[in-house]
Amino acid sequence: MNDLPREDRSAVVLVVDRLGAGALGPYGNTWLDTPGTNLLASQSLLLEQMLVDTPDVRRLYRSYWQGLHALCPSPSDGDQPALPAVLQRAGIATTLLSDRRAIGEHPLAEGFAQRIPLRLRRAVRPTAHASRTALARMFASVVDLMARQRPPFLLWVDVGVLGRVWDAPLAFRRRFAEEDDPEPLGATRVPKLVLQEDYDPDQLHAITCAYAGQVAVLDLCLGTLLAALDEHAARAGMLLVLTSPRGFPLGEHQRVGAAARALHGELIHVPCLLRMPRPDAALVRSQALVQPPDLCATLAEWFAQPCPAPGGGARSLLTWLAADSPPPRALAVSVLGDEMGVRTPAWYLRCPAHESPAAQAAPSGADAAPDAALRDQLYVKPDDRWEVNEVSDRCPQVARQLRELGASFHQAAHHGRLDQLPPLPEDL
Repeated sequence: MNDLPREDRSAVVLVVDRLGAGALGPYGNTWLDTPGTNLLASQSLLLEQMLVDTPDVRRLYRSYWQGLHALCPSPSDGDQPALPAVLQRAGIATTLLSDRRAIGEHPLAEGFAQRIPLRLRRAVRPTAHASRTALARMFASVVDLMARQRPPFLLWVDVGVLGRVWDAPLAFRRRFAEEDDPEPLGATRVPKLVLQEDYDPDQLHAITCAYAGQVAVLDLCLGTLLAALDEHAARAGMLLVLTSPRGFPLGEHQRVGAAARALHGELIHVPCLLRMPRPDAALVRSQALVQPPDLCATLAEWFAQPCPAPGGGARSLLTWLAADSPPPRALAVSVLGDEMGVRTPAWYLRCPAHESPAAQAAPSGADAAPDAALRDQLYVKPDDRWEVNEVSDRCPQVARQLRELGASFHQAAHHGRLDQLPPLPEDL
């Protein structure tokens, strides 16, 4: 990889909102067949533990494009460059394709040489064929645009439609229902529900089948895109990234869709796959804790440019393929409203952020976490993937240590010293 000239390098970044890691076969899903994603995983470095630093998408995009954790204060205007502008100044063609106005008009998106808004018509009923879905129409635009790119280039594709409209054919939804199961959800409006203690499991199953149908369409589209990329003249020097800014909760903690804002795994654990033109990067899995700022550092290294935020704690994922790779990150922190999530290789703690300085930088308003009475919730990782068994009463010392680590992390973020965090205690 190091001997590949910069002018021959290109990258396609595919960011699919509301695609949780648990929805995909390479991340352990056994009931939803995803052959397109399986193929990509067989050719890629797969990061098992990508945890978003915040599910507030606008703030998370700052992490993608500046390499700053969500807890880092925003730099003054002009003091901190963004990745698209850095690459553009280096002579790399940069294009953003997005179906969301909030991303296309993001202040940091101004650094892209070309911004293409895609307005997808909302369906009022499920389509008759997968090729007519909003996802298929968007991916057709991606394939067409990608065919016109010449290296070196960065094509960033932001896909928001998975979380806005479900128009997959009913046949796709029915794949995941047994003969005696209720009919899958037939509406195109994406559900947003708080489930009561005595909720009807048939209602949740119908929603789950509908979401699975959408993911099946997405996977089909991904397979088409992979085939197009393989035929592209720049394939030999192309990096492909698939990730997501947040998952789609399906009742794991009695919340469905956007009604879930608590920092549980179904919301913050997302896929991250990197396909690189080097054989030693295929079929590689890593359990290292990674976060969205790392994507910024990865793309900067790929194009031989400096990371926009050297003190923001971002770490290139490419370095972990080297023989002298540094030790993996041992601490990942997520924030939203008055809530903080602190993750180590062995533990995960949800705790109130308002008792630490973290609340000063956490997002507020519509995206604030609703659980005002949150107490410490501790889970064993990676065994308790869905955070079912809360053990803070049995391990209060661990909970206290993690809370203190979260406060220390925030202080380091505030002062731009996330690259200077002390080693983690062995018991964490």
